[in-house]
Amino acid sequence: MPVTRSTDSEFEQDRAAEVARSLRRWFTRAAVTGVIVSLLIHATGLLGAAFWRIGGWRSGGPGEGASQVGSAIDMAVVSEGELTTLQESAIALQTPSVPDATSGDIQNAEIVDTAPGGGEGEGMGELGELGPLAGGGDVTGAGDGTGGGGGGGGANFFGLEARGNRFAYIVDVSGSMGGKRIETLRRELGNSIKGLLENSQFVVVQFDDNASIVGERQTWTDGTVSGKRTAEAMINTLNPGGGTNPLPAVEIVFKLRPRPDAIYFMTDGEFPAGTLEEITRLNKTLRIPIHTICFGSQAGQDAMRKIAQVSRGKYTFVPEPP
Repeated sequence: MPVTRSTDSEFEQDRAAEVARSLRRWFTRAAVTGVIVSLLIHATGLLGAAFWRIGGWRSGGPGEGASQVGSAIDMAVVSEGELTTLQESAIALQTPSVPDATSGDIQNAEIVDTAPGGGEGEGMGELGELGPLAGGGDVTGAGDGTGGGGGGGGANFFGLEARGNRFAYIVDVSGSMGGKRIETLRRELGNSIKGLLENSQFVVVQFDDNASIVGERQTWTDGTVSGKRTAEAMINTLNPGGGTNPLPAVEIVFKLRPRPDAIYFMTDGEFPAGTLEEITRLNKTLRIPIHTICFGSQAGQDAMRKIAQVSRGKYTFVPEPP
């Protein structure tokens, strides 16, 4: 009997040790499995986040995935300075190229941004605050409305820059515009139109005693190569003669559809009483920026300044060409 108890005790001890070893192996395997699962989950999450940040997979043939992901990650991980440089380069590429006025005749031109807020097309000012007007009495406020559009394009005429995609040129061809003045006008007008983007549109309206759209098209001309070639031919037909009455030309421009984003208005003299008030009335709700140019003479300077100021445009005086 004592021998039997000893044998049973040893058997129970061996069995308990075996159970303990089995439990240790199970816990070890469970721990290893948990670590592996955790690593897989974290790795999947990191990969998903990386692909989400860089825009996901890109289509491509076999063997291209790794190189594409590497390239995307290389592009995504840049310094703040490099990102700023890239953004500035992109903006420079998108900015339209508008030629500067190169004529020696306008190097001494005085350019005045008459908009109180410094912007174009932001709203009409109150004419009542401007005091007595040339050729007429006081004019009431211009009221509310929306201005000519912005757009991504631009133009430059006699050194005045304008924004938008549709530009109307109202130009004086009265008798006093003979000689060097008409030659300078043709050159500056040609340079301005050549500098327009292809998706821009333009129209040229001439005035003396009467007014008419220059060229056969009685509407907008596209800024394409063909359109610019047509403009070059029609600009050469500008010839001086007659008096100075810009109102019919302004009325033609305001009736155009779609409406212009900006208007250039050039004259070398005074115009009849009431013209300023009527231009302001016509532009009361349209609020199109009107950029005014006194060319060779400052006789109409007061009225031209006020037209620009009320419409949030710019004014300049261009001296007599040598």
